Amino acid sequence: MFQGEVIQVILSYLDMPSLCAAAMTCNLFFRHCYDPLQYTELDLQPYWSQVDDHALDTLHERCRHVQRLNLSWCGNYGLVTPSGFRSFLQLCGIELTCLRLACCKFVDNSVMKIINECKYLQELDLHGCQRIENRGFTNILKLESLQRLNLYRTTVDVHSVIAIIRSCPDLAHLNIGSCTNINSVDDVAIELGRNCKKLKSVDFWRSRTLTKLEFMP
Repeated sequence: MFQGEVIQVILSYLDMPSLCAAAMTCNLFFRHCYDPLQYTELDLQPYWSQVDDHALDTLHERCRHVQRLNLSWCGNYGLVTPSGFRSFLQLCGIELTCLRLACCKFVDNSVMKIINECKYLQELDLHGCQRIENRGFTNILKLESLQRLNLYRTTVDVHSVIAIIRSCPDLAHLNIGSCTNINSVDDVAIELGRNCKKLKSVDFWRSRTLTKLEFMP
């Protein structure tokens, strides 16, 4: 293993602040700390209060090969705007397989339109993203490789959920807990049984329209 490869491995154990600090020590470390291969997995949730449009803009050159991105709780109070995140995702979302945006208030219909271009996406977390309207949820229909979907406490309705289920046959985990606009969980359960043969878990928490009928042989 060459010296550069050793440095890459060592730096891969650093968190984001430590990586940025190491980059300021010398030109050699700067090159390695800014290598996109250091950013295939990026978890910004621990720094939710500091992430804004400017932070995303400074990261996009380093995140062109990001595969797993967690921005949960980030960007509230207008720190991250829909346009700012769309710009970031257009540059860095090509290889994404996992995108977590729980409780991100900048996620709206326009953001969902960009997310549907992430064709390799297998996991999508939209927990608590209440600015998405039903036409925004229809963009999930194009994510045919989706395996895990979290729609907990969103405004999604039964028609959108059923359309998603029919378009994502590899779906293995679905959370529609506390989705008050779903007026027939029975219909959702029936569609899951018909279309998602790889289903492993489903969350119907607080569902008031679930009966025993769809579980009967």
